Parts: sequence; structure tokens; C-alpha cells
Amino acid sequence: AGMALTALLAQPPPAAFLVIIDVTEPGNVGALIRTALACGAAGVISVGATDPFHPKAVRTSLGSTFKLPLARALPEELLAQLRAAGVHSLATVAREGAGLHEAAWPRGSAAVLVGNESQRLGAHWRDGADPRVSIDLSRAADSFCVNAAAAICLYEVQRRLVVAAECHASAPGSVNAAKNDP
Repeated sequence: AGMALTALLAQPPPAAFLVIIDVTEPGNVGALIRTALACGAAGVISVGATDPFHPKAVRTSLGSTFKLPLARALPEELLAQLRAAGVHSLATVAREGAGLHEAAWPRGSAAVLVGNESQRLGAHWRDGADPRVSIDLSRAADSFCVNAAAAICLYEVQRRLVVAAECHASAPGSVNAAKNDP
């Protein structure tokens, strides 16, 4: 089940997507899908061993599995498919990335890539993404749990999409700006 990746990525920009890579614990998968829906993501892409339709994942998602478009992707093809669709990929890494709030990525659609909590994102994902992002965390901690990291990153992506849309709407010459001129 799920929809074709090309159909999911064809949604009008700007859109945010969550890419779940090799997260094998079904409870985490369901929680990630629920978080993606709550954060306004346009869809979820599962890669590798991730199973969004595992009974525990479906239960944990509290129905979000049936409210949010889901697609599967092959690991060796996904980054190229995202680029071809004009979707920027943000690899979440514990400490080796640009700070999430300072990280620069072009305007438009973005996919937040999260990986298995114990193995994290592999080199293929870290090296192929544009950019790598990290969330500031205490020196005592080695990382956030995958669901918390996804929530924080999706929130920031959505915040930037809203700010960009508001800036575009109030730019001189835009339809909304003309309506607001005295």
C-alpha cells in the first residue's frame, strides 16, 4: 500500500517531507508518522527496513498512517529522485552538521532525512544531502531520540516555508501587497 513516490513528490511546492531510513522499531515508525502529520508534512517516504504498515506502527500512529500520503523508495535512487523533483534533502546528524537554525538551504520543498537510532544515517545519506543539519544539544547527551529530532527539524522547515510565503506575499508587486496598499 502507499502511493507512488513520483506522485508524492509532485505536490505543489513548497512542501515538507519526512524520510524515514532503516528505522526498524515499529513504535518509532508510527510515532514519526504521527509527528509528520502534526508538523504539517506533505508526506512520508520510507526507505530500507522501515515498515509503516507494521501493526504496531499503525497503532502508534493513532490513525496518522491513513491521513498522510506514504511512499516507499529505494536507497540508491532516492536522493536523485528528490533532486529531480526540486526537493532539497536535509540529513539529520548528531554533531557534524550546520546548526539547524543557521543552516542554509534554498527556498522550496525540503525532505528531512532521519535514520535508525543506533546506526544513524549512513555515509550515502550524510554525503549526498544538501545540507547536513544538527540540533544544538547538551554536551552530556549524544543525540536526540529520532522522533524528537524529526519534530524539531520538521517544525523548522515548516517555519521557514511559512516565513518565505509571507515574504513573497508582501513583496512589492505581489497580489497581496497590492491589496494592502492604501
